[in-house]
Amino acid sequence: MNSFVGKMYSLAGILMLPFAICQGVRDKPNIIIVQADDLHFLEYWEGTHVHFDNSQRVYLPKASSIPNIEYLRRNGLQMKQAHTASPMCGTSRYSTITGRYPSRSAWGRWWDFDNDVREVTIPAVKLADTAGTGVPRGRDCTRNNIAQVFQGAGYRTGMVGKWHLGEWTNDLGYRQLQESVRNCGFDVSEAVYPHNMAGDWVRRYGYEISHNMEHVAAEAIDFIQGSVRRDENFFLYLNPTVPHGSNDVSDTLRYGDCRQSVGGWIQTPDIPRGKYSQTIRGDCGSYRQTVLTRATSWSDKELGTIWLDDAMGWIIKELEYHGILNNTLILFQQDQGQEGKGTLYEQGTHIAQFVHYPDKYLPGSTFDGLVSTIDIGPTVLDIAGINPTYHMDGKSWATAVASNHQPTMESWRNRCIFFELQHDRAVQCGCDIYMRLSTTRESWTRSLHLLQNRLDWSSFPEPNWGRNQLYNMCHNGDFIYSPHAPNPQRNGRRLLNSNKDKVDQMSALVDCHLGKTHPQRVPDYDTECSLETV
Repeated sequence: MNSFVGKMYSLAGILMLPFAICQGVRDKPNIIIVQADDLHFLEYWEGTHVHFDNSQRVYLPKASSIPNIEYLRRNGLQMKQAHTASPMCGTSRYSTITGRYPSRSAWGRWWDFDNDVREVTIPAVKLADTAGTGVPRGRDCTRNNIAQVFQGAGYRTGMVGKWHLGEWTNDLGYRQLQESVRNCGFDVSEAVYPHNMAGDWVRRYGYEISHNMEHVAAEAIDFIQGSVRRDENFFLYLNPTVPHGSNDVSDTLRYGDCRQSVGGWIQTPDIPRGKYSQTIRGDCGSYRQTVLTRATSWSDKELGTIWLDDAMGWIIKELEYHGILNNTLILFQQDQGQEGKGTLYEQGTHIAQFVHYPDKYLPGSTFDGLVSTIDIGPTVLDIAGINPTYHMDGKSWATAVASNHQPTMESWRNRCIFFELQHDRAVQCGCDIYMRLSTTRESWTRSLHLLQNRLDWSSFPEPNWGRNQLYNMCHNGDFIYSPHAPNPQRNGRRLLNSNKDKVDQMSALVDCHLGKTHPQRVPDYDTECSLETV
């Protein structure tokens, strides 16, 4: 009798062991960061999003055509004042994965070592080490990124999709490409696209490639399954290639084969559950036809967004199946604004950003503090209870978004954040945005080109060419949220003439930021560039 009871207790202990381990893992959240490639900001999303003209408004796909992205938005936290630190694909990704401004890139500091200002461009912003170059603190790949921090804290880490943070040389095969990503803190790297799909892929790999969201989603799901089997928390850095128009989304859906992947020919991707999963197993082409029929046009943007939404649905279903959806923080965002992509105007820097994390944030929550992609790293580490192991420029908004403390809210609404691209710099402090554009023919910028073509170029006489810009993004002291509001960046020149003190103060902030990020100096993370310190 006693022996039987003892055996029963032993058996109960054994049966409870996986549960106890699982509970220990679930004390910490899983983290998924999704950075869609060239996604439009849709008019029915909340947030400041003024337009150059009415023709730039985007209403498609309809909300009913993207139920999974809408699920994340409506059932979580929506950032109404989210921005990218640099509005290009690769430079934006650098700020997300490091929590730093792209001008901090060690590769770029080596690139611009003889210059006074960092040229923030995709070729000059890579997640790479600079050993042997003399560049101080140059371990961006092997130390200074959040994947390395999560990995060091015991998380299983994975990267799936578009990388755009490494060099792609002619002699780098696909397996070497995967290894180069793993060197930067990832246990798993699958469906890795080194950059956009334009280029001579046949010469490099021996085959053409195209978008393949079934493969990208299947690798993300396989990573999640592997983490569950190991009973490990995970960090997944997920970068879908759509709706970016490189290599034609509509043609891929009509004529492509989901067995043709970036790594070569594969078996039909395994989508175990969710809508259309059975169709994909039977005939992937038939599934892709449903994407075409659900769209109202042949637009790559609309088709790509619907395709992306399906992939998000499959991943959400997988998390639900394993009972970890509520304990998984999913941060979904644009990589940059589309209307002003490649410029420092609001239409390029303002992004959609949704945070679904039921264990912490209630459905329908919003936050209108100024946040940047540099804040993502500090925030997700903070939520996971992990101390950063290197200096970051951003700061965590984890506590602020749940705070009713008015001074805290106001400090986030009025904080100063910086934007960088090429030699251009901008700063936003609360309602005010100041831009300093490069005006030399040698450093012609997209921002200046857009100023010439879309704004009132005729009002800027030589030799200034609109170098300094000052805008107020508020009306009656509040951020402009109406999609029908006039674009305040059309009358920025008027503010310059009547706000000399403001221009001088904001200009001093840019000087401060340029000093902190000077390519010839040891990186400075101690100096604070704020309205209180300049």
